[in-house]
Amino acid sequence: MYPYPDDARARALHAYVRQVSAALGLSGEQFCVDPPATAYIALDSRLPHWPDREVALLWDQHYGWSLAVETHSGKTCSSTPTTTPP
Repeated sequence: MYPYPDDARARALHAYVRQVSAALGLSGEQFCVDPPATAYIALDSRLPHWPDREVALLWDQHYGWSLAVETHSGKTCSSTPTTTPP
């Protein structure tokens, strides 16, 4: 389940991201955590200006949450951070 199962910080981040995912009403494992401190949550919805592009939330230990939108080339373009880290 975790690349570093003995790392309490990785387990705590995984639990936090699972809670955020559940609070957003997402089902199943629509997220991943990459210890030591990054996370990705795939969103079901699309943005009105880019209905053909996937959207995700990214979390980073230095910047907190940010919104990411897939570009035409399939790469991810992140916005500025939206909130502070947990």
